[in-house]
Amino acid sequence: MKKLFILIGSILFIEFGISQIPEPLAYYDFEDEEGDVVTDKGPLGNDGIKDTGISYGGGPGSSNSNSPGNETPAQGIDGDGGTKYLNFARLNTGIIVTPQNSSTVASISLATANDAVERDPTSFILYGTNETIQSANDSVGNSEDWTEIESGDFNLPDSRNTPGTIINIDNDTEYESYKLIFPTVKGNGNSMQIAEIQFYTEEDGDGEPILSPFDAVIGIHAADIPPFTGAPAGSSPNTAASFNNNKIDVPGIDLDNVIGGAGSYTFTAWIKPTDLNGEKFIFGQTNQGIHNGIRNNSYLHQAHWGADTNGATNLNDYLANDEDGWIHAAWTYEGSTDIGKIYLDGVLDWEGAKGEPNGSGNLIIGGRNGGERGFVGLIDEIAVWDVAVTDEVIAELAEGLSPIGSNLPFQITNINYIKETEELELTWDSKPEKTYSLFYNTALDEWESDIDDSIESEGDSTTYRFVNPEGPDTKRLFFRVIEN
Repeated sequence: MKKLFILIGSILFIEFGISQIPEPLAYYDFEDEEGDVVTDKGPLGNDGIKDTGISYGGGPGSSNSNSPGNETPAQGIDGDGGTKYLNFARLNTGIIVTPQNSSTVASISLATANDAVERDPTSFILYGTNETIQSANDSVGNSEDWTEIESGDFNLPDSRNTPGTIINIDNDTEYESYKLIFPTVKGNGNSMQIAEIQFYTEEDGDGEPILSPFDAVIGIHAADIPPFTGAPAGSSPNTAASFNNNKIDVPGIDLDNVIGGAGSYTFTAWIKPTDLNGEKFIFGQTNQGIHNGIRNNSYLHQAHWGADTNGATNLNDYLANDEDGWIHAAWTYEGSTDIGKIYLDGVLDWEGAKGEPNGSGNLIIGGRNGGERGFVGLIDEIAVWDVAVTDEVIAELAEGLSPIGSNLPFQITNINYIKETEELELTWDSKPEKTYSLFYNTALDEWESDIDDSIESEGDSTTYRFVNPEGPDTKRLFFRVIEN
């Protein structure tokens, strides 16, 4: 992508400006949040109100663990793939199990249960202890000192009653008891379920099985889960919010100007979806209108209730090759031209005609039309503008630039007039091993006159000196630098 910034300069009085990202209407990074108020970290104070189902991790504070009489934790280790363990507390649920003998877990095998794919867990935390278990069944499971062994994500198949999902564990320590927590599930079901859990003494499910139907096992709903980690490539990666068809209501951002056809918008977010099936919207209104998110089974989508468009990229394929599961998604709409754009990881994924949205009301985050068909997964660093920001801004946000208080990194930083030689000297931020073109004009209109189209980068900053192309009597020139 070519990047350009304009510098306005006068030979007698030099003036130039740094290109800043516009201040957003709202910015939510989910750091240090308490209660149901989501703090706007931008300058306008457009706080949101979240549904109680939106979680930052950290557990519920008290256990809501509850299992049916024939779907208890014991059914999760009984060796029978036709039974299952189900816990209605859903997120952050799991087991504490004490095998017959002390053991060193090197891998875990999981099997899917019989129904409701949305109940399947998608992540885990494994702990070990050599203390006698004091925690009671259906407790928070923290009456012992536990050592975290490993955590991560996994992907169970949608096929039912299917064994064989293996998670390798980097562990060489022997423990008497283990705690296995499932912090997240695939969708907006009413519970967490798993048919079979087995530990092995070697990687890849090899070696000896560790668990047996005779082991002491209890169900738990953990309260000591760490916060959900945010987008690692973002500017605020410590905490993310977990959405499961829930919403944040933002009453301070009224969308009437956009609905009326004069206004514009930009919506951006880092997202880590755990369910790409069907419709999973991220930005919407309280009544119809805007519904941007994921649609048609794994495409970024922009819709104005009658102006519906997919992006070009199938996210199932795209995320299969992604290292951490996080992507940067952005949507813009320019009301004056009725042009919409969709971006994936800073790259334009679709552009075209987009009619103004209908409906009414204020912005909601996490769903559409008052809070339906909502996103499932983690979201971090949500930013909202009432302008359509440029391609360059979107690209830099996807590279980790903060939406607030940031200058775009590619800037003209200095311009000097050398009186003795009647030369001009420009300095700009640059990248190693790149080349640049320098253009000028006298009226800030056409950029057909180039001074040099192959200036080699000098590293993080490049300085270029040249004779005034219009002669010493010209007192005002405009310059443009383009990364080739």
